[in-house]
Amino acid sequence: MRSSWKATVTFLKTSLNLANQPLTNNLPLTYIIKDLNMSNNPIRTTNPNVPYYWQRSMSARSGNGQFSTDGQTLYSYRKPIGKTIEGRKVLCLYTAADGNFESATTSQHVGLAKRNCNSHWTTDAGDFERS
Repeated sequence: MRSSWKATVTFLKTSLNLANQPLTNNLPLTYIIKDLNMSNNPIRTTNPNVPYYWQRSMSARSGNGQFSTDGQTLYSYRKPIGKTIEGRKVLCLYTAADGNFESATTSQHVGLAKRNCNSHWTTDAGDFERS
């Protein structure tokens, strides 16, 4: 059973950096703690938002659970496609154009994650998995 805590807080827009949350200066706002990822449960979100949470080292998963992150590693199905190496988000390009094709869906997941990583791993995917 999932439970949520509710808290009403007043803060300035610049005092918190919340993903996709509309904030108005100095108004009381109510947030559910699980939405702020203060619980152990991953945030349930859409595919395009999963890499956003990976970039911020927060756990999240897509609605069907096939695209997910624990904050350190980004997964397409259960295959790691992105890792945090020395604090940098590194994405392995599992696409046909890069010679590391896995599946059409994994290629879509890679495409969504490209804008949320620090660098791309373009060499042998086997080396990426061993790193």
